[in-house]
Amino acid sequence: MKVLVIGGGGNLGKEYCKYLKLRDIFPVVFDLPQDINSIQAKEIVDLSPDFVINFSMIADLTSKYLSGASKDYQVNVKGIENLINKISDAKIPLIQISTREVIGLRDFRRDQKKPFVDSNDLRKISEDEPCLPLHSYGKTKLVAEYLCQGYDRGTVVRLNTPFTDDWKSGKGLISVLVKKSCEDGKVRLDNLGQAVRDPLHVSDLTDLTLKIYEQGVYQEVINAAGDDKNIISLREICTTVNPSVVIDAGTNNSDYGFLMDIRKAVDLGWEPQVDIRTWLQRVKKD
Repeated sequence: MKVLVIGGGGNLGKEYCKYLKLRDIFPVVFDLPQDINSIQAKEIVDLSPDFVINFSMIADLTSKYLSGASKDYQVNVKGIENLINKISDAKIPLIQISTREVIGLRDFRRDQKKPFVDSNDLRKISEDEPCLPLHSYGKTKLVAEYLCQGYDRGTVVRLNTPFTDDWKSGKGLISVLVKKSCEDGKVRLDNLGQAVRDPLHVSDLTDLTLKIYEQGVYQEVINAAGDDKNIISLREICTTVNPSVVIDAGTNNSDYGFLMDIRKAVDLGWEPQVDIRTWLQRVKKD
């Protein structure tokens, strides 16, 4: 089995390739200095991948509006458009990796009049949740989701909080928190770290994408997160790896995080295997 991994040189894409290899699956990496807009149909057909997965992206978290001339639009939107055009004649399945940022930031408490206590106060977010992205990154990735769903062999996997074994990279929320806690001994958290996430390890993401391919799931958006056993506060992430970490108070706001409803993924016969707390304990020992 062969998988073409667009963006396979990035942090998440590289770790995804590692776990493909552990499953005796051959990844073919397409990444910088090449660009997703430059890939050609003949290149892909000659590689004859069983499916293509796209991790490539540029994250502009500062601009509020879309601009066709911006780098993130060119990669996140025009890039996926080019990719679909190049694989459509060959009917090659495509899995587009998307992000929680398409949902946007708001108060997801069941009862917004009551003080937040723990994750039980939050409703779970399904794939049908209205998307109100706040910045160019979320907006361009949402457009990419629509383009992928329009391809008859395209599927979107929407990630909440993915993490890899490379916690020292400083890429992604989990890595940032762990690195700051371990190396700086201090971290600044809004709401004193009460906000929660349901992190998903890249190994479990790998298994989910293989389930999607094997079962021929197309034109869907599928949430990917760590489920109930992996619900954890940002504060607990920091104190697990370093019980002596100093938590500096950030702002008090209505961002308590959100949790994903992953029933669509579970219905495929998949469930997360990696436990975030066990993983954090390993980091602590290292």
